[in-house]
Amino acid sequence: MHIAAALVFILIGLFIIWSKYRVVIGGEILQATVISLELATSSRGFKAHRYTVEFTHNGKNLMRGTLNSTFFPRNKVGRSFRIYYNERRPKYVVKRNFAPELLALFLFALGALALISYINP
Repeated sequence: MHIAAALVFILIGLFIIWSKYRVVIGGEILQATVISLELATSSRGFKAHRYTVEFTHNGKNLMRGTLNSTFFPRNKVGRSFRIYYNERRPKYVVKRNFAPELLALFLFALGALALISYINP
């Protein structure tokens, strides 16, 4: 595998960790209820389903979209789960799960294996 591909895997893993922990660090864990599941389009044109959740913070009812997108939507309207909410980054919330860390770990390992195979053919 080419060295550029190895570096891309590592950089994508770093981006996944950064996008989650910029909300998690300094955030609070709150209980949220799923209001809807919508098809969201990113600024780069990628489409994925994301949940809109409702939660209470400092006595105010708030509705936000989650940063956790899913490509296999399941109807979870009305269900509740824990989220991270950070007042310094109030636009989105992050669902509390370990899937991003596992995906980033997999990409780091794939990138490391590619680098090792490039160095020791």
